[in-house]
Amino acid sequence: MALAVALGVWLWASRPRVEPPLPDLSQVDDEIVKLIGLARGKVLHAPKSATAWGHLGEVLLAHSFNHEANLCFQQAELLDPAEPAWPYLQGVELFAYDPEACIPCLERAVRRCSERQVVPRLLLAEALLERGRLDEAEALVARVPSADPYNMLRARLLLGRLEILRQNPRAALTQLEACRDSVHSRKRALALCAGAWNQLGEMDKAVAEQRSAADLPDDLPWPDPYYEKVVKLQTGLRARFLSVERLARERRIPEAIQLLNQTLEKYPSSLEGWMRLGEAWNRAQNLDRAQACFQMATELAPDHAEAWLRLGRVQAQTHDPQAEESFRRAIQCKPHSSQAHYNLGLCLKEQGRREDAAAEFREALRCQPDYDPARTALREIEAIRK
Repeated sequence: MALAVALGVWLWASRPRVEPPLPDLSQVDDEIVKLIGLARGKVLHAPKSATAWGHLGEVLLAHSFNHEANLCFQQAELLDPAEPAWPYLQGVELFAYDPEACIPCLERAVRRCSERQVVPRLLLAEALLERGRLDEAEALVARVPSADPYNMLRARLLLGRLEILRQNPRAALTQLEACRDSVHSRKRALALCAGAWNQLGEMDKAVAEQRSAADLPDDLPWPDPYYEKVVKLQTGLRARFLSVERLARERRIPEAIQLLNQTLEKYPSSLEGWMRLGEAWNRAQNLDRAQACFQMATELAPDHAEAWLRLGRVQAQTHDPQAEESFRRAIQCKPHSSQAHYNLGLCLKEQGRREDAAAEFREALRCQPDYDPARTALREIEAIRK
């Protein structure tokens, strides 16, 4: 054993030095450039450190430099062949577009995992299913402990899909029943149930399941300790907005506002930042602050119709007479905006200018014939005339 280790060290030492990759950063936020520079500097300082190479790979993968990330993971795996994270992350990057190539990476990761490290095994099972290797996938899924709720749900979803591939729709429905209510699996489970009912020839049930699936938002990602570490490294403007969206979905509006304020300190000219902050303050019912944000957005982008529209909506809520002008500016920027015409119509109706309001509602319908709010508002005015 000692001889093998010594030989491995000698072989590594005799290899030509590999430079850490440096992607094109010319169009990248300064925050990302700094983070990549720091991670790359650690590799240059310690080129034989698997941890340094792996961390640089994680940083690059977090910011969609996937090819460069995999080069780093390959070096990290050479330096530390016992660590499952490095081949696993290679497999994650390859999975979406090359399931065949990702399988050897995931197999290496699984061999290095303990029985409690289930996530690489499940992703390997998914890749094997993609290639039609059903028995191998089933054997991997069978090793998932039932005491692990999230991973067991993921296993049952895989088994449901496997049974459909084997033309066993009743068995598939049994497996999928437990997956219908989880935010991690419900959309895919319903779509698979539709496939099972289709195999059974019960088309009404298949169509109903498919419609239910279509109405749901995308499933949340499965818990993945390896990839979650990567996600936490995301920085820059886009990563901040993704975090804001997550907080908003979870109704954590004060935290979303705090993050947006911090973001605008770093990116004060971000139109999207001011628009998002205005919307967050609007949801928090702080209309003065919402109005100030949308006003700033119109100053940054005077030709941005959506900024004028949202400013007008907030002004209309406080009965600010400037709302009419804001809606007219929105129409000037985007003449075919049904929403701008409709909101201007509401504004004019509140002022008692019913004929002018009716004209705007008609214009909204001309822009979008199926815009029901404008049709309803127009009918109300016409009913008053009668």
